[in-house]
Formats: sequence, C-alpha cells, structure tokens
Amino acid sequence: MQSGRSELLNEPVTAGASNWGVDVDQSNMPSRQLNLINISLILVKHLSEIGHRFASTNGTKFAPSPICFLEAIVQQQEKNQVISNQTQSRQTKLEGVADEPQKAGNPKSAVQSASVQRKEYAFDWGAFALIEFLGSCQGQIGTKYKTALDIGAGMGVQTEIMRHAGLEVFQVDKYSESADFQVDFIDHEFEQKFDIIYCSHVIEHQRNVGAFLDKIFDTLEDDGLLLISAPKHPAERLVEGHLNCFFTTYFIQHLIHAGFDCKNGKFLSCGGIENAAIVPKAENFCTTERKEDGYQWTAEHQERSFLPLKNQELKTAVWFLHNCQIITSTGPSSININIPAHRTEFGIDLALNRWGIHVSL
Repeated sequence: MQSGRSELLNEPVTAGASNWGVDVDQSNMPSRQLNLINISLILVKHLSEIGHRFASTNGTKFAPSPICFLEAIVQQQEKNQVISNQTQSRQTKLEGVADEPQKAGNPKSAVQSASVQRKEYAFDWGAFALIEFLGSCQGQIGTKYKTALDIGAGMGVQTEIMRHAGLEVFQVDKYSESADFQVDFIDHEFEQKFDIIYCSHVIEHQRNVGAFLDKIFDTLEDDGLLLISAPKHPAERLVEGHLNCFFTTYFIQHLIHAGFDCKNGKFLSCGGIENAAIVPKAENFCTTERKEDGYQWTAEHQERSFLPLKNQELKTAVWFLHNCQIITSTGPSSININIPAHRTEFGIDLALNRWGIHVSL
C-alpha cells in the first residue's frame, strides 16, 4: 500500500491541470515576468476546451474567465515567490501547518479554543470530503466520532487538520517514518476499530481494490464513516503507480460491493479534480457477499446506490453532489461552499491553492 499523496504533485502545475484543457507549465515562469501574450494565445487556441469552473468560499462565487485565470497565475506565482523567501504569510504557507504549539494533553488530538490563534493548512487532494465532513458533523466530533485512522498519511497535513478539529488520529503509512503504524495497511492487524477512516488518493495504487476496501470495512466501527477520495484524470493518461481509474461509475460500484451505503451517505463528484465519498456501513450487507463475483447487480446493491444501477452513460468531469450540506452544486460546473454562520470555530483555515479555494472552519 502506497501513500499515494505526492505523485500528481510531482507533475508540472498546469493551467487548470487536465481539467481545463490547457497545458501551461507555471513552474518555470518567474513571478511578475509571465509572458501574458503567449499564454493568451494558448488560452484562445484552447478556448473551446475550457470548461467554466466555479467554486466558492463562504458562499462567495468564483467563475474564472481567461483573463481572471491569467491573473490567478500571476497571483499564484507571487505566492510561490513568497514561499521561496520563507515568509510566514497566512496565504502562502504551503508546508501544511503553521508552526504553533498544540494544546497540552493528548498529542493525537488538539481541540482548538476561541483564544487560540488560527492555523492555515495548505493541501490539494482529498480536501472536499474533509470540508464536507468537518462542516456538517462538527457537533458529533468528540462525541460520536472520537478516533480516526489516516491511511497513507504521507506528510500528515490532513492528520493535523483532523487533530485540530478534535479527533484522535492515528497514521498508517509504511513509507513514513513519522506514522504511528509504519506498516502495510492490509497486512496489519489493528487492535482497535476507528470511528473515522480517512483515505485520500491511496486506493488508485492498490493491486486488489476489493481486498483493500474489505480491510477498511473491517477496521471501521459499525457506526463509523469512511472518507475516501480518488483522482479521475483521463483514462488515457499514464501515471506511474495509478493502477485503477475511479470515475463515478467505477467508484460507486466498488463501494457498494464492499458493503458501503452510498444512498444514505454522501458522494462528491468534484468536477475534473477527484471523486470522493463519505459513507457508512450498509445495514443490508453481509460479509458472505465477498464470495460473490461482480457479474450482476442484486437488490441489495440497488438499495445502497443513489443512482439506479442500470446500463447507462454518466458524465464524469462534472460537479455532482449527493446528500451534501456544506458543498452544494448549482450546475455541472459550479459549486457553493456554505459554512454555517452559527458554529463553534475550529480555528482552521484551508488553502486549496491549486484550485483557488480558501475555506475557514
């Protein structure tokens, strides 16, 4: 089992990555010296391929035009320059976590009080499921949901976010020296089950997806939640270590065959970025189903799916959200992120710089 968090980050940062159909390598563009004319020509050339993207923070809409997008490139390059100068600006900390001490007590849980300064965490992958969970389940963290397991924790940014929110989080990653369990997730026998299992961009590396999801199911508490996300870059793209594609059609089937309830859970088709799900165990699942093949859909499968299971074609690179409260879609290329006004502040600022989204929780 690989941690799986860093492979795509090693690719050139492109204009909208593969999602907007424009490949402009920003890594070699010095800030304040971008050749806007050349980029404009590229944008015009590919204008027919550019899908309008729409995101929001705290209900504020953002729909980039080509000009706005150029400005965003300039802003991002300025941010990168600030980072290289090792400043402490809240808007440019891409190392993940601000260097502030955590509260005394359980080192795996750092509950934030109103008097503690805010922290910014910058990351790109697996963010949408985390935003939806933290925003919609805030009142249950520390009561119903106390423990979490971060599979393939990598650098641990998402772990720190969940600890900041009040969860007791353990890491499993055989490639990370800082992980609590520096072992292979599938092979390890855990002595406890967890209320939350968080798995961001790890499943695409698995040679046996079914066995991987079975292990997650067995490691999750009966009333727990799985937060899982996976990339959905074009199937034609060859990416080292990506052994599986997780378009909506495949992702849903894998989850319902593994015994997770997608109908009563949440599903997030995040444009061309990633697919994600926040799902509980299905009440109608029996582990004897693991002996069955995936040749046909059963009545039990239908009960776990929010989509009618029938032969059909589904658009994949669109925003589609099922049962979500915090992230809502206003169309196939647009979303709103609505954080409740009346809430207890976590003191968490999330910077999704690759997508131009900033959220405060």
